[in-house]
Amino acid sequence: MILLMDTDIGDDIDDALALGLMLKSDVKIAGITTVYREAAKRVPIAVRLLSLAGRNDVPVLAGASRPLSCEARILGALNYGEETFEPAIEDDGGDAAIRFIGDCAEKYGKELVLLAIGAQTNIASAIMRYPEKMKKAGRIVVMGGCFTLAHDEWNIACDPTAARIVLESGLDVEYVPWEITSRVCIGKSNYDYILGLMCDGLTGALAEMVRSWSKRNDYIPLLHDPLALMYALDASFASTCRIKAAVVEDGLAEGITLNLTDGSGCNGAAYKRPDARTVTVINGVDEQCAVEEFMRKVFNKTDVASSAAEYGFDTLRSL
Repeated sequence: MILLMDTDIGDDIDDALALGLMLKSDVKIAGITTVYREAAKRVPIAVRLLSLAGRNDVPVLAGASRPLSCEARILGALNYGEETFEPAIEDDGGDAAIRFIGDCAEKYGKELVLLAIGAQTNIASAIMRYPEKMKKAGRIVVMGGCFTLAHDEWNIACDPTAARIVLESGLDVEYVPWEITSRVCIGKSNYDYILGLMCDGLTGALAEMVRSWSKRNDYIPLLHDPLALMYALDASFASTCRIKAAVVEDGLAEGITLNLTDGSGCNGAAYKRPDARTVTVINGVDEQCAVEEFMRKVFNKTDVASSAAEYGFDTLRSL
């Protein structure tokens, strides 16, 4: 397996935590591409963490800042990492990053796992520009979507057109959806531990970023992106199902992902959406095990006693 991470690092803290987990895991890394709103400003954040891990060999490229969706809103601002900013990186509209994704698909073939933990603009653009190369890629693991509630999850809503293109591509697309990841809260005691952690190196930098993020956000971090990485590294980590799905690209329901398979596994509603495709979706995970694994690997903490579900959502309908 060779991993390529496509990330909007600098917004929610879970992207930095996912990168930290990747750097502390035994996995080959093809590179990192950044995406969405001021993508070039995100590059130094990733570069700093790579440098602290001794991985200056890993390429980091600024991807597309603007979504493919004509009506998509460009929202938010960076929440951490400002102290890493360097002289402005030339913005080529993401061309180099998109070409890099296509080249990696051609070079590594089925070994390549694309981990999409931001808007899917770069990956969708690679599919459109380099279709023959992208057909050679292995899995595309997407942290995004919500298949049991009418919720316009952030990574989909930031670029619904890109999400639709990826879903309809015919490639091996697997979703780690919001209704599962939102259950995996880091827990108050672990959060307090990280906030108080003062040390050098990669672990210290991650703790520093969490403290910076905490000044702008009043909730305990959820491990959306680290969970997607855990699944990308080991698919047996979670239970999955296959469903017919579609993305609502415009209108009042823009950014919503549709589950067109009913509880009995029937695809009867799919005829209403000819754009529906069969995809793999995570439908179960051991939340406490995920938090324990994350804290052990990233922050060297073994006495993880807090319950992830205690701070998550306990009443979501199963797929």
